[in-house]
Amino acid sequence: MLNEQLFHHDGLSLNFATGPCNGPALVFFHGVMRRWQCFVPLIPSLSSRWHIHAPDHRGHGGASRPKSGYLVC
Repeated sequence: MLNEQLFHHDGLSLNFATGPCNGPALVFFHGVMRRWQCFVPLIPSLSSRWHIHAPDHRGHGGASRPKSGYLVC
């Protein structure tokens, strides 16, 4: 159903999942300490009408962590 990929650029790897293009884009943004898979229960019912995009934010899920670290404020 979803295609998970890594995007590499300038030493950074971002993990994301996309679904089939079945309509307008619907982007899921997870919260702190989460990953795109948190939306798996919602995706089957929405992917028939939407083009799902679900990225992992930096340092979460399959995305790389910055070398300089990061803060959660």
